[in-house]
Amino acid sequence: MIITSAGRVDAENLGKYEKFELAVWYDLFIWANLLSLTINTSLNRNNGSLVCLLAYDIALVARVYSNYHSQRSSPLSQRTKQRLVISNTSEKKAQRRMNVTINVTISTDQDDTFIVEIDPSEVVENLMALIESGIPLATQVLLFNGQQLLNHQKLNERGVGNGDLIFVTRRQQQQQRTNQRAPETAESMAREIRNNPDLLQQVLSNNPQLGEAILSNDMKTVENYFRAIQENKQREAERNQRASQLNADPFNVDAQRAIEEEIRMGNVMENMENALEHIPESFARVIMLYIDCKVNDMPLKAFVDSGAQQTIMSLECAKRVGIERLIDKRYQGIAKGVGTCRIVGRVHLAQIKIGNTFFPCSFSILEEQSMDFLLGLDMLRRHQCSIDLASNVLRIGDESSPFLSEKDLPDRYKDGAPEESSGPQLVQETPKASEPPRSTAPSTTQQVPIQIPTAVPTPEEMNRQVDGFPRESVEQLMGLGFSREQVVRALRSAGGNVDLAAGLLFG
Repeated sequence: MIITSAGRVDAENLGKYEKFELAVWYDLFIWANLLSLTINTSLNRNNGSLVCLLAYDIALVARVYSNYHSQRSSPLSQRTKQRLVISNTSEKKAQRRMNVTINVTISTDQDDTFIVEIDPSEVVENLMALIESGIPLATQVLLFNGQQLLNHQKLNERGVGNGDLIFVTRRQQQQQRTNQRAPETAESMAREIRNNPDLLQQVLSNNPQLGEAILSNDMKTVENYFRAIQENKQREAERNQRASQLNADPFNVDAQRAIEEEIRMGNVMENMENALEHIPESFARVIMLYIDCKVNDMPLKAFVDSGAQQTIMSLECAKRVGIERLIDKRYQGIAKGVGTCRIVGRVHLAQIKIGNTFFPCSFSILEEQSMDFLLGLDMLRRHQCSIDLASNVLRIGDESSPFLSEKDLPDRYKDGAPEESSGPQLVQETPKASEPPRSTAPSTTQQVPIQIPTAVPTPEEMNRQVDGFPRESVEQLMGLGFSREQVVRALRSAGGNVDLAAGLLFG
């Protein structure tokens, strides 16, 4: 503060506390002037009492000012410090709010690429407004990791971080969205991934099959991959819509039934995930038990099936090994199981060679049978066979015959009915009445129940199904770039559900 000769004070930019200080200084100035005048007068008039009174008043005013200043100066400093601390804290918070730099790739005809700075807490719609790609805002589609970013979603909620790559493309017409957008997106993304070594290395690490397809320019596999992602997203949207409809009226009987089914399927999927984690081998194909043997010195692959009641041979195999002439056609009948098959008759005794030992055996001859020879429970019990899975051999007497591995089996056995066996199947055999010599004729009313591992499909069923699943479903999944074996395994795990099988294949 500056006190002028005229007693005025420059009070510009003073606070409320400084105004009081100004008043005190003004009073001191007045009292000083009065003191000077009084001293001069008193010296002339020798009046000392007035001088003492004025000196006392000045001392009192100075003491009041001193007390006021001591009381006000400390709180004022403390408040100032508080304001400084708050200001510093705000500046630090502002510094911590760093903007995310996002690499946005524009999927236009010019293949433009540029960087946009945006706060990660901003919604996608604001990012779309910042993009100057020549694509109208209403038709922009932003894709991050193969999934579309919705306008109301925040970037950090979708996991968009610094340096991430976002693709921008044009929204297609509704009827062309599923068929056309995926190939265009796949082609542009494959091109950008090839041009970005770091991103290409990441794709090769996380999804080697997709990375190899991109390197080999296999656009069909890439398109199928991204189309599957779009289909999964569409199914997820449909599930969410269905859930919203159910929640709108949860006490409706149909809604309750649908909710119950959703809960059941959720438990089923959780159970399957637990099985995949703890016993993944249960989802693999099990190779059935086959051994090498000979009948009439003809080598055969015998299917060992302890669930079949009797030993079975196909009519074609019986012709090949030369025992067709021994078939007793009085034992004709119908084998009943999942399907039916005609029983031609029975060979009562023949020699089979396992290892270096010959064993007597009887066969039921089936007219149409996918396997040549099935060693059933009757002969396994008769010769006291032991299926030793620990040693992977069939022990019969002093002989041990190893079970064959998949590479040792013909293709028709790998893909044939035995691998698809669903359990024991009863077969009834009804011999025909005949007029053999009375002294040697067996009973014509005898019925011998036996079992075979599988039913023989009709030609129409074989044309319609592949490994027990509709041919259309298998071909549809194979069109996604997977092998037939992978498709069949996935369909088995999904219980024939094509969508679930596709999810397992891409998972």
